[in-house]
Amino acid sequence: MKAKLCVLTLWTWASLMPALLQETLADSSSAVCLTGADSISPDRLLDHLEEKGIDLGEAQAMTRDDWERGERLLRQYYQDQGYPLARVEREAEDGHSCLRVVEGPRADLGWLDFEGNQAFSDEELAQTLDLGGRLDFGLLEERLEAVRQRYRDTGYPLVVAERGKLQVQETLERSYFPLPFQQVSKLRVRLEIKVEEGPRFRFGSLQRPPVLQGLGLPDPVEGEYYSERRLLEYRRQVGTHFASEGRLIREFQILQRFDADAALVHHRVKFSLYPPLDVSFIRFQGHDRYPDSFYRREMELEEERRFDPRLMARSLAKLNSTGVLKRPLTDQDVELTIDEADERVEVVIHLEEKKPRGFFYSLSRNDLGGLQVTLLLTVANWMGLGEELGLSVEHGGGATGAAVGIASRYLLGTDLPVRFALRFFRRHTGLRLSSVDEQVQDFFRTDETGFSGVAAYRVRSAHEAGSDFAVSWLSRPNRPLSRRVVLRPFWTWRQEASPDSDWIDSLRVSSRVSFFDDPSQAWNWSPRLEFRREGLEAPLQGRFRFRFQAAYSHFGEGSQLLSERLFTDADTVRGFSSTTSGPWRLEDEGLRPLGGDTLFAFNSEYEVPLNETFVLAPFFDSGINFAMHPAEGFRLAETTNGVWRASLGGELRIKLPAQLPAARLVAAWNPLRMEDVLTQTVSGLSRLRDPRTSLRLAFDPVF
Repeated sequence: MKAKLCVLTLWTWASLMPALLQETLADSSSAVCLTGADSISPDRLLDHLEEKGIDLGEAQAMTRDDWERGERLLRQYYQDQGYPLARVEREAEDGHSCLRVVEGPRADLGWLDFEGNQAFSDEELAQTLDLGGRLDFGLLEERLEAVRQRYRDTGYPLVVAERGKLQVQETLERSYFPLPFQQVSKLRVRLEIKVEEGPRFRFGSLQRPPVLQGLGLPDPVEGEYYSERRLLEYRRQVGTHFASEGRLIREFQILQRFDADAALVHHRVKFSLYPPLDVSFIRFQGHDRYPDSFYRREMELEEERRFDPRLMARSLAKLNSTGVLKRPLTDQDVELTIDEADERVEVVIHLEEKKPRGFFYSLSRNDLGGLQVTLLLTVANWMGLGEELGLSVEHGGGATGAAVGIASRYLLGTDLPVRFALRFFRRHTGLRLSSVDEQVQDFFRTDETGFSGVAAYRVRSAHEAGSDFAVSWLSRPNRPLSRRVVLRPFWTWRQEASPDSDWIDSLRVSSRVSFFDDPSQAWNWSPRLEFRREGLEAPLQGRFRFRFQAAYSHFGEGSQLLSERLFTDADTVRGFSSTTSGPWRLEDEGLRPLGGDTLFAFNSEYEVPLNETFVLAPFFDSGINFAMHPAEGFRLAETTNGVWRASLGGELRIKLPAQLPAARLVAAWNPLRMEDVLTQTVSGLSRLRDPRTSLRLAFDPVF
């Protein structure tokens, strides 16, 4: 009986399963209904909608506004991908709502037709629009605002610039692939821009309250052509002036009255200040990984003290420097609630933290001058003390190693401004140069285990003193185990931008000392001075840097670390190879790099950001690397020793994603260089000469 019941149950489920499965598939297919997408994958479109908060999988819960917003988002996405006539329609299919895409032809931008412009030519307006070859409607509106801004800054405050008709036209163009000089048909967009300039105005009278009179600020001059930028600059200067006095502005409005008959714009300023306010409390919102005390110790603005915009700005800068926030804080993230009756203000700072764990990779140059890849795993605030734990593995460029470390901006669990980092590492290095024989490669091969770190105390808000350090035990072929100690004491000063300056200056003085526990082995001393000036507005203001280096190394008997030979820095003089810019030695078969023991070098550059991706940096480098005491057992080629080298050129830097340093295309002309060196060897004459020019691609960080 039980067997018959089981068979009957199985037969019932088997008969019902196709219908249930068909209904389930129908529900799942109709849950996300999107048709007509041929050129762009539907999954890609659905992901785009989900990023904007529209989930077609929950179509039954979508409102009419949701459907209309989804239509606009899809249409905009298609247009930005080069489908200017794309449209999206909502329709019903099997009782379910669907979105149907009508893609239309794909076409790039071909022509811009301007209508109504008199003050600027079509070429000038096209240059301001700067749309490139692709018609991006999101970018178009942004660039149209740039056109309006250009008019408003030259006396046309009532200008109107809007997108007009759009047409797709077929054109015949010459192509050279796959057949030369063939005619191909392409679709191009003809876009019309309508401009209504309006009359040109000049500045008229300026009425302002007594508190703004006599400040010595350059006010808009009556009779000059109207400029919106000039009014914004006036507003900024007034705000800067009172911020420098620690005052908070209650109201600042510039009211405009247009006199069309006289073509004048008269202005009246409504302005008032808050009385001196005390800070009732400071509160943080949006943080759940770091405690409130972690952020509070960065605040220079204090509770129960006078509110000072200068202290608020410095506090935000210090919060941004913690490295734990997802994006930099601005004034928009500060919420002020003012009680004028009690003359008090409440401060709320809205934070957005990074993820507590992160996996990063980077590409850099190591001590041997080669490129290595580093993988880094970090865990933030694991012990609740504001610390960061890290595990890294590096490989490439003749070196392999691993390290584990801990870092913090403050002494753990305290408010003491002692920045420290400690890492334990193990590393193997081995020289791999085609011009160096196996015996010499053993000479530079090491296995190293030890620990390194940094400890620094913030003396004042702009001053920090401390030292980098490293202690390691080295094992080298045919040498006993030795211990190396590296100390790099430093002092840094950083002057943030002030209300009177748009520059950020920083100065760093350091001195590197490296020595072994055996005094007969190598020791190294290298003082360094670095100055940087960074402008806040690009491209008119760039970043000026210069660095001066002086170093001396004493080498005892036995093998020597390649990193102590002073020719591994590819940026010492950028027009020359790092391994050949020092003295050379004579061998029976020819010349080989030897490296020096004394170095003087000067680097300078002016970095100008061209846009968000490209940076141009003209530079001048000069230096000398020579051997006062050549390594024993090698014959020094005297004519290669103590040669002044200089490079004049430029770098084009391309910002790369993630943790990669910028890709650097370095072009240099070398006015000072080593001329012809001819040496008689067993195998014949060896010829050596520095290049007059050089061009190389580098990924190592800027000096």
